[in-house]
Amino acid sequence: MRAVLFHNPKSGKKGYGKDNILAALKLADHSARYVSSKSEDFKTELAKVSADFVVAAGGDGTVAKVIANLGDRKLPIGILPLGTANNIARSLDIGGEPQILVESWRMDRTRRLDIGRADWPSGHTPFVEAFGLGLLAQMILKADKKDKEEGAHNLRLGRDLLRKVIKDAKQLDLEILIDGKKLDGQWIGVEVLNVPYTGPGLALAPKADFGDGFLELVCFEKAKREELCEWLETPVDAPPPALSRRGKMITLKWRDAAHRIDDSAFKADDAQQLVTLTCDDQPVQILESRLTEHKTAAPARLETAK
Repeated sequence: MRAVLFHNPKSGKKGYGKDNILAALKLADHSARYVSSKSEDFKTELAKVSADFVVAAGGDGTVAKVIANLGDRKLPIGILPLGTANNIARSLDIGGEPQILVESWRMDRTRRLDIGRADWPSGHTPFVEAFGLGLLAQMILKADKKDKEEGAHNLRLGRDLLRKVIKDAKQLDLEILIDGKKLDGQWIGVEVLNVPYTGPGLALAPKADFGDGFLELVCFEKAKREELCEWLETPVDAPPPALSRRGKMITLKWRDAAHRIDDSAFKADDAQQLVTLTCDDQPVQILESRLTEHKTAAPARLETAK
C-alpha cells in the first residue's frame, strides 16, 4: 500500500525517527513518502495527498494538524503516538510501539472520528481535541516549552502548573448556549471536547463518543476550585468535579479570557468574542490496532511526589 508519512522530527520518543518509522512501514509492506511536519509545504502536502492512506507520527499537536487539515477525509489515517500525553491516540484506544502498530493496520478496519468546527464571525477553524476558555488555555500560555521534560514527569509538571492556574483563576465573563438553551453558572474554566482526553493526560470527558456528532461541554465551577485541585492528584480514580453536558451546538460569548484551540492558546482580549462550536459534517477514518481494538484506554497513574 502507498502511504504518506507526516512526521514530527522533534517528537519526544527516542529511537523513532524518520528512518526507523520508514523501515517499520517497509517491513509491513507499505511504500511511504516522507513529509516533515516542520517543512514549509506541510499543509500543502496534506491538502493534496495521493496515496492509499496517511500516517501521522508525533505528539498531539502533529496528529491534530494532520487530521484537521487532510484534504481527502476518506483516506484512512494511521496514528503513531510519539508525544507525552498522546490524548488523541489515548482517546481512540491506540497505544504501543510504532512497528507493532504499523503491522496491525488493515485498511478495511477503521473508526470514525468527528472533527470539531469553531465558527467565528470572521471564518471557521477545525479542532480535534477541544476548544477551551480559561484554565487550560492559561496553562498552555504559562508553560515553558523550552525546557520540556519527557514522559510522566512532563505530565506531572503540566498538572502542577494547572493546579496553580486553578488557584489564581478569576470568574469568567461568559455566556453559554447549548443547543439554544442558556446555561448559567459561575465558571473559572470551560472545555468543549470532541474526545475524552485533553490537557496533561486528563479524562475530562470520560464518556465522550468521538463519532456521534455531539460535543461534550465541561464547566468548572468557581465554588469547586479546591475539589478540582484535589482531583488532579489522582485523576484516574473518579470523573472531574465539573458540570458536564452534551450538545450538537455550543455557543460561547466572552471577554477578557484566554482561549485555546487544541494545543494553540491565545491571550485574553478586552473585546467581546463569539464562537459557535459544532462537529463538521465530514469525519475522518482512523485505522484501528488489533492490540487495542474497542478497549477502554486508561492513563498511567502518576505517583504522588514525596
